[in-house]
Amino acid sequence: MFPNITILGRTFAVYSIITAFATLLIGFILCSRIKRLGLDSNDAILFLLSVMGGILVGSHFLFAITNFRLVPNIFSSGTLDEFFRNVAAVFGGAVFYGGLIGGLVAGWIFARIMKLDMLIYCDTMAPLIPLFHGFARLGCFFGGCCYGIESDIGFVVHNNIYLPELNGVRRFPVQLFESAGEFLIFLILNLVYIKIWRSRLRDETTNVPLHPLRGCLLSMYFILYSVLRFSDEFLRGDTIRGFVFNGLLSTSQFISILVFVVGVVYFVITYKKNIRSTP
Repeated sequence: MFPNITILGRTFAVYSIITAFATLLIGFILCSRIKRLGLDSNDAILFLLSVMGGILVGSHFLFAITNFRLVPNIFSSGTLDEFFRNVAAVFGGAVFYGGLIGGLVAGWIFARIMKLDMLIYCDTMAPLIPLFHGFARLGCFFGGCCYGIESDIGFVVHNNIYLPELNGVRRFPVQLFESAGEFLIFLILNLVYIKIWRSRLRDETTNVPLHPLRGCLLSMYFILYSVLRFSDEFLRGDTIRGFVFNGLLSTSQFISILVFVVGVVYFVITYKKNIRSTP
């Protein structure tokens, strides 16, 4: 693994560098597409900032929920140092699904306040979620977190001081597997986005394409990613996310089932609505 890099005498986390690059990349794509649709790119920047804030809060909050048994330790801390260690144990990690929910809620609230076109923003943002997450999983691989099961195929880590359980064990690179799946989802959704928003048949008042799949991209992402995540959870070797139903499913697999159902229902409703309103 390669968790840190030193530049001009200062040490930076590789994960942070990769996610910072991914944020700038999706910000550029989002602003350029919003501007191409004749909308204000400044709104897109503020929208993205609100979404990133929601991701930050939501991901740590869900991590705390999976570690709720450690919460009493915070209030029983004897010293200030012990207090901060206990807080870090409860809130220090991040769960993607928590970030996804938090980002969606924050984006929805911001869009409602600013009266943005939710249909356009949902379709435009949907392909960018797996693009960002694909890069983030590369950061996970270099950092060593979210590691895979013991396997004959994979990599052996040495001298990892943060995760000593990784040392000397060959593990399947599940981070790269999920990253590849995320980039594939991005390509699929991006192709659908281009097909929808280049449609020549448009509403005369809103200029929104009258395409059967308009407004469906977010639900398509829910469906595709939930299948990917449910599958690769079988290849995960870390257990920090917790389990439900006496260990039958991981927390992320349980959430994946819920996200899949929501995605299918949302897709069917939106698709039928579009079919009825399309000439």
